[in-house]
Amino acid sequence: MASSISLLLRFSPLPTPKTLTKPYPPPLSSSTTTRLPLHRNITTIACMSQKPAAPAAADRLLSAVAYTFPFLNSLQYGGFLLEAYPSLALHLQPVIPLYRWVPMVSFVAFLALYFGVVRNPGGGGGGFSEYVRFNAMQALAMDVLVMLFGRISKNPGRRTGLGLGFDLLFPGRGQNLLLYWAQNLVSMWAENVVFLVGCYCFFYALVSCALGKTPRFQFIGDAAGGVDGAIITLHNRCMTTIWPGILGGAGQPQLVNGGLELRSGEEIIMEAPEGWSGRLWARSGCTFDSSGQGTCTTGDCGGKLRCGGAGGTPPATLAEFTLGTPLHYYDVSLVDGFNLPVSIKPYGSGSKGCKAARCAVDLNRSCPDGLQVKRKGSVVACKSACLAFNEPEYCCTGAYSSPTTCKPTNYSLVFKTACPSAYTYAFDDPSSLFTCNGGTNYLVTFC
Repeated sequence: MASSISLLLRFSPLPTPKTLTKPYPPPLSSSTTTRLPLHRNITTIACMSQKPAAPAAADRLLSAVAYTFPFLNSLQYGGFLLEAYPSLALHLQPVIPLYRWVPMVSFVAFLALYFGVVRNPGGGGGGFSEYVRFNAMQALAMDVLVMLFGRISKNPGRRTGLGLGFDLLFPGRGQNLLLYWAQNLVSMWAENVVFLVGCYCFFYALVSCALGKTPRFQFIGDAAGGVDGAIITLHNRCMTTIWPGILGGAGQPQLVNGGLELRSGEEIIMEAPEGWSGRLWARSGCTFDSSGQGTCTTGDCGGKLRCGGAGGTPPATLAEFTLGTPLHYYDVSLVDGFNLPVSIKPYGSGSKGCKAARCAVDLNRSCPDGLQVKRKGSVVACKSACLAFNEPEYCCTGAYSSPTTCKPTNYSLVFKTACPSAYTYAFDDPSSLFTCNGGTNYLVTFC
């Protein structure tokens, strides 16, 4: 049964993975607007951006409906509380008959959610968005937990469930009245907890979906992540709106069409296929007209809302990924300079022992004079020494083009001291390149 569940709790197969040719991430490039010889280079391809306001009303509704199934399954464990507080039962009375009268409604709903929603990704042929699929998969994981509880618990007066857990906890209870009473007491409290937790999760999910946010439950949300790639969640903790840009490697898909607007406090879920590699960065201070023309104070990609193949103009803090097999590689890079704090936090089934990559300090406040980028008297970004001075010793070119000759400089050490886990110059890999096993998902937080 466990193996069946583990196979079932997976997203649909993602695009065919691409085999890595090196035991480390393939090179990534700098912006097409600069000639910085960075530690990575990539062929820039079309980077399209769109404004992803909160999820559509239909997506919110479908996601909320998905959470009704684990909630309805948890109602069977509310008998003690519903008998003690009949007013609660009155509010649930319209729902319970429908749930009981439809044959195998729970099983049918489970299959419908899994095969009809989770395994039906969006695209040109229709399907559902990552937001709906993630919530549906999370609801299924919750439903499985409720069903597992039913298999290990058994109230003496109920015929359902095998009671395996209580058989082990209270052996010989049939011959001992005290043990029989103890099982009844433990069972009552356990079922009360399951019912109350089910109610809390249901209403929390309803409110979150109504607000267009993603309800995320610890451990359960991990099971909802795809194992054939990764779920990358972008979260904006900045006080203002940002415009993340996403640039995939050559031949790689552009997640969420290459870019998006993310208001303060919002987050968005992206599904990256196995083998995907690319970079993310935040654009700040952007203004666009109705035709999509405009400018960004930092991280601009050609003055367009749709980047059209351009990377972000340095300085910009980068979050870089290569979702290889069997390992994922990720890092936060300051080789292009710094504009906003960024962190990458792994989570999920493959994240045990994995470390967070981050530059959570606002380096604009301590940026050396020669590296500062100012707008209206305020420092809005901090250049790398290579970008500011274009000297071989800072750019690791010419006589300094190897790890043995290109060493940390006073400028890179300023970055390294503030952000020890971030890339600060071209050959910083040993201390700043992180790996995780496949099956790991990632939370990218700005600010």
